[in-house]
Amino acid sequence: MKNERPVAILMATYNAAQYLGQQIQSIIDQSYTEWTLYIRDDGSKDSTIEIIKQYETLDHRIIRLQDEKGNLGCKGNFFEMLKRVESQYYAFSDADDVWFPDKIEKTLNMIKEIEKQHPNTAVAIHTDLVVTDSDLNIISPSMWRASHMNPDKIHSYDYLGVHSFVGGATMLFNYLARQICLPVNEHVYMHDLWVGLCVIKNGVLYSLHEPTMYYRQHGGNTVGGASEARLKLGYKIRHIKDVIKINWQTARMLKQIGYGSYLKYLYYKIRVIIKLRRGHMFD
Repeated sequence: MKNERPVAILMATYNAAQYLGQQIQSIIDQSYTEWTLYIRDDGSKDSTIEIIKQYETLDHRIIRLQDEKGNLGCKGNFFEMLKRVESQYYAFSDADDVWFPDKIEKTLNMIKEIEKQHPNTAVAIHTDLVVTDSDLNIISPSMWRASHMNPDKIHSYDYLGVHSFVGGATMLFNYLARQICLPVNEHVYMHDLWVGLCVIKNGVLYSLHEPTMYYRQHGGNTVGGASEARLKLGYKIRHIKDVIKINWQTARMLKQIGYGSYLKYLYYKIRVIIKLRRGHMFD
């Protein structure tokens, strides 16, 4: 499917009725208007489909993608759309966030500048975000600072594997980035991690140090944001079984996609922990 406009926004939905309208409206309200919003629902049981149909009739730039593939999960949903849509640029969208009005304009201007410096290169941009509660009350004005994390200080393929600092909902990437990401490795568990790893290894991954959206935290998040509490040693000790399980699963997944050995994972994981503990990421 060929996108008639420069930017294709890929939105994956699943039982998203509570917040979906607000997010779609924030896309409609973008200062940059030459986009197409493609939405693929993953088998919702609530009124998500009805909401999508309503917005389809209101704005011709909104297209619902339909197929017989059923529930593909978050990663599978996003990559099914990425495979089906051909566009100059791509952005992923969650169904429960709210974009700032200049999100597309700001990241698109930046990616075009990078492309001038690096022609014929896969390029992706990702940004900081504002963490909020379910009612959009601000929890943290910067997810990166709340996480004690500066992407520029760990900007490498090896670090990205052990500490996924690329937020899929903040990303904008070009067609060449899409090409190097397909086909997706079956073992990878999240779309943004895979795109980030592919681009940082084979192209240019740029971190924009300002938020472009509200990242809503609520009980239904597929992946929640980092918090001060989760970074503390006491939290990790109390949840040691979960910490070990998550790290084992991540290390195994990375080994399966060609990142390297378990020992390599452990080495870079310890280095990231040291950097975060020292608190010098923003010096």
